[in-house]
Amino acid sequence: MNNDAHLHLVLNHLPILGVLFGLLTMMGGYLLKNPSVKRTALGMFAITFVAALGSMVLAQRVGSSGGEIRHTEIRTGVAAAAGTTAGENANTQEDDD
Repeated sequence: MNNDAHLHLVLNHLPILGVLFGLLTMMGGYLLKNPSVKRTALGMFAITFVAALGSMVLAQRVGSSGGEIRHTEIRTGVAAAAGTTAGENANTQEDDD
């Protein structure tokens, strides 16, 4: 059921939304003068921090694997082997339309 796209959405967006919801919860705790709401906000910040660390670790792993992606339409080595450059490929495709 869960795939890499779901993992990406959770790990990359939870830190952003977690800070927002944590701040709103913390403001509510101060306005209501309720210590349990403030502790809940601190828990939200802790979860957000862990998700941000996970996101950074995965971003470093994925960022170093960019050369493994095979985009033949933009790789110059593949286009050169075919006898054309990447720019000529783009122009040829435009002319076909």
